[in-house]
Amino acid sequence: LEHAYDEVKRLDEKKSDFISLAAHELLTPLTVLTAQVELLELEVGEKDVSPEELSSLVDGVRQGLNRMTKLSRDLINMMMVDRKRVPVEAVELNVGDVVEQVVRDLGSIARRRNQELIYDLYPGENGLGVNGDARGLRHALNNLLVNAIRFTPDAGVIQVIAADMGDQVRISVKDTGIGFATSDVAQLFEPGVV
Repeated sequence: LEHAYDEVKRLDEKKSDFISLAAHELLTPLTVLTAQVELLELEVGEKDVSPEELSSLVDGVRQGLNRMTKLSRDLINMMMVDRKRVPVEAVELNVGDVVEQVVRDLGSIARRRNQELIYDLYPGENGLGVNGDARGLRHALNNLLVNAIRFTPDAGVIQVIAADMGDQVRISVKDTGIGFATSDVAQLFEPGVV
C-alpha cells in the first residue's frame, strides 16, 4: 500500500507539472493569435471584401481562440489550486534573449499597423543574466506588448528597454498609445479593474 501511495503521489505531481506546462505554453500563442484576429478585423473594414464572409470566418477563429484561452486559464487555476501555490521555475536566463524573442514574435503584427516595435538592451558586467522564470517572463512581456500594439495608433512607436540595475534587470515598455489617467494608477493592479 505504501508503494502504491508513493506511485499515485508521483503520478499526481507529474500530472500537475504537465498541466502547468501545457497551460502556459498555450497562452502565449493564443495571445498573439487573438491580437492578429483583432487586426484582421480592422483591415477587413478598410478593404473591398465581402464583410459577411470574412466576419463569419473571423468570428469562428475568435470563438475557438476564446475557448482555448479559457481552457488554458482553467488548467493554470486548477494546477495552482492543486498545489496551493503559483508555479515558478527559476533558471539562469538572459533577459535580452527573452526580449528579442518576444519582439520578433510580435513584429509582424506591429508591421501590419505600420508601427515601429524596437528594443534597446543595456547590459552590465554580467550581461543581462538573472535567475528567474523564463516562461513567466515571456508570458508577461508578451501580454504587455500585445496591449501596447493594440492601444497604440497606426504608425506609432513601441519600445522595450532592458537594463542592468546591479543585482536585477529592469524591463520597461514605452509607447505612443492612449495611456491612462493618472488618477487610475492607484487602482492599476486591483482585481477586476480594466
